[in-house]
Amino acid sequence: MSLQRTSLALGLFAAALSLAACNKASDGASTANGSENAADPNTADMPDFGGVEVVAVKVDGVGPTRNAAILDGLNLAVRQVNGVPLAGISINSQGSLDYGQEGPNEFGITNETVLSVTQGSVKGFSILSEKQGEKTKDDPRTPGWRLSLNVEVNKYKPSAAAKMTKIMVLAPRMTSSSFAIGDQTLNADEVGTALRDQIGEVIGKSGRFAVIDRQFDDDINQELAQIAPGTTANQEIAKLGQRLTVDLLVIPEVKRLSYVKSGRTLRYSGRELRSYSGGIEMTFHVVNVATGLKLMSETYRVELPSTPPSVYGSQAVGLSNIRSYIADLSNQFSKKLITDAFPVIVVKLSGKSMVLSQGRSMLDEGASYELVRMGEKITDPQTGSVIGRMEEPAGTVQITKAMDRMSFGLLLDGAVDQQTFRPGQYELRGKMAAAPEAQAMPAARASEPSAPRAANSSRGANRREKDLFDADFDEP
Repeated sequence: MSLQRTSLALGLFAAALSLAACNKASDGASTANGSENAADPNTADMPDFGGVEVVAVKVDGVGPTRNAAILDGLNLAVRQVNGVPLAGISINSQGSLDYGQEGPNEFGITNETVLSVTQGSVKGFSILSEKQGEKTKDDPRTPGWRLSLNVEVNKYKPSAAAKMTKIMVLAPRMTSSSFAIGDQTLNADEVGTALRDQIGEVIGKSGRFAVIDRQFDDDINQELAQIAPGTTANQEIAKLGQRLTVDLLVIPEVKRLSYVKSGRTLRYSGRELRSYSGGIEMTFHVVNVATGLKLMSETYRVELPSTPPSVYGSQAVGLSNIRSYIADLSNQFSKKLITDAFPVIVVKLSGKSMVLSQGRSMLDEGASYELVRMGEKITDPQTGSVIGRMEEPAGTVQITKAMDRMSFGLLLDGAVDQQTFRPGQYELRGKMAAAPEAQAMPAARASEPSAPRAANSSRGANRREKDLFDADFDEP
């Protein structure tokens, strides 16, 4: 079996990821009490799933009517906290509020109506002071109102994962609804599910991307429909409108997937002379949703084990083997996607012990990897873009323990300056070959079926003689 891979680099992938992940909302708004208690570094952190918090702000609102001044203050408060204005509220020609009901609300906004009027943006407010007779910027000749308000704004605080680059794996593009694997058939839906699940699992476990899966949208929408004034806590409404959009799309493409049986009928015996051969070819595309730019395109090819023509031949590859190959190729692509954007770096150093930025999905416990020290950036004089960095060998690191999102390593040889060390200064490269007596089977061959057992000598001799006798094929 031979394994080949071709890659097409379309732009600087890491730089494009930075652009895709930029402009994320900041969670820097303070809470109502003004500060948060510092977490104890020696205790376990609570899981971060995001949630709704109430932020109190003081604002001044002005307008031609008292209602308009209240609305101006609420609008300013929501802008300060959430960065967007209130929607669906306007002032009519008489200076009364109109927020989509049958007629204008002549009684203004109160604490009883503010939640529904502001569509959950404002929990409540209080008037600290008010003054009538102020001139407004819209019409200086008309006395208006100026109110000082204390406004409680519902703010949805996203989890840390929501601030990462968001990625989604699409259903693969395939040329057939099923694939022939010798005498068996593999359904295209099974291939698609296997590809999406494997890629999503590896990328998600890396802790570098937020994986979005649209297959659960109906269930999510059904649950969000339960949020309504009078049935849930008021601040729950802030969860509405928080659905995330995708930064990057992964589009698998199955170009070839087959293990074909070829047969000819022997002239004298009438038996079928069978042989099997085939291969797999898959391409994985990564596209920036905002720009449509293809950032990455990786093609992987596997030639499946062939069997020589024989009347006693049987297929050497079955459905279980194909599933293993699909998982292996998906895993190779996922690891390349992650390491191209987020190389494995040394984040902490203590003597010869170090903490690494990736876990068991990227690093194998007990394996050794090349350690390099990163140098100056290299700029392409024609384009002005950074095309890489200088590297120099720094030693060999053995992975002593691999966890979900980080690993521990030991520097076997080489030297790292403890005094000048800084996180990201050192990176891991390819896995070092093991000693011959302990060398593991390569991943690409791990799923290859074992060779058929040898027949006994007497039957083998008879077979060889018979095959020679029946060597000629019937011509079509």
